[in-house]
Amino acid sequence: MTHLLHYLMETPSPTKRSKLLELVFFKWDQILREYEQVLDADCVKWHKWHELLENENSDTVDEWVSTLVACTLEGASEIDRRIGGLVRTYPLRLAWLIFTKDPLKVCRKRQDLASELISENCDYDQSFTAKLVAFFRPELEHCASTGMLDQLMHQCVSDFFEVSCLDTQAVEGANSMVKKMVQIAPNIKLPLLSDRLLVKKVLAPQVTQGETAEIRRQSRLDAIQYTVEKHKEAIQQILVSLC
Repeated sequence: MTHLLHYLMETPSPTKRSKLLELVFFKWDQILREYEQVLDADCVKWHKWHELLENENSDTVDEWVSTLVACTLEGASEIDRRIGGLVRTYPLRLAWLIFTKDPLKVCRKRQDLASELISENCDYDQSFTAKLVAFFRPELEHCASTGMLDQLMHQCVSDFFEVSCLDTQAVEGANSMVKKMVQIAPNIKLPLLSDRLLVKKVLAPQVTQGETAEIRRQSRLDAIQYTVEKHKEAIQQILVSLC
């Protein structure tokens, strides 16, 4: 479990997908396969273990093997309860909408998920997912029939996974900032609170290179300005599509 959490909290390469997307797309299946291999009686490690215990009586061997199996099953149960449940439910399942980096590339996984989201029997029970489905229903219907996703929706889901925090310290830090902002401005509205948190917690630390504090400060401001312009263009596209 500790090994997995360290993997998730590693800073990903700029050219690779986020750790959260990797977890949904292949890492979780890899973890399950490794547990299955550990519990496979034909596994080479079990044969070596029996070789090491060949001089022990059978009752001792059975007791130790039972203990190892029990510990393995306990670890598998814990990781499935804490991680597997998240991977199999929303909003993490939305990651399959951006399985391919090109939104116009036909993708069967994306098509199946879009069909599930627009079905009446879909139980996502999550506010972000509900809002996403309500706002992008026509795009999801198109995706369900073609396997291709609207570029704006693809960007929206990508941004969601880009800013999602996995580090407990980062999450607690964000909670502390929310409490402080509410304390200073008790009547602050949720959109403004969200924007301020985004600027302080997500955008500001993006760029840290620079020989002096002033250069680093300007780099952060440039990153914020670029992101704001990017979101401004997306909002304008939304407004145009609604007209």
